[in-house]
Amino acid sequence: LEGVDEKLWATILIHKKVIYNPEEVFRFFNRFGMSDELVGFINSQSEGIDYASYEDEDTLTNFFNACIKNADIENKHYKEIMQQIIKIHQVCNVNYPLLLF
Repeated sequence: LEGVDEKLWATILIHKKVIYNPEEVFRFFNRFGMSDELVGFINSQSEGIDYASYEDEDTLTNFFNACIKNADIENKHYKEIMQQIIKIHQVCNVNYPLLLF
């Protein structure tokens, strides 16, 4: 899906036409950031995924920071993301209060 534009990618996420896994989440995030469509896609999932299995430290740090700044990620998903990334990758150099509900 490398040649797909943002509008089409967003539609694909909205209609859940991609597998919910770290690779797809981070592929979208790296191209388009923490968009409303990505947040909606994450929030619509009933199962968790292993965010910590993703190995690109820069992407994980950017994603971590974007999640902290985004008030629309549901608490269940927020907590899952924060705990996994902090525990495995020791992403602790943030300048925001970290609230785990």
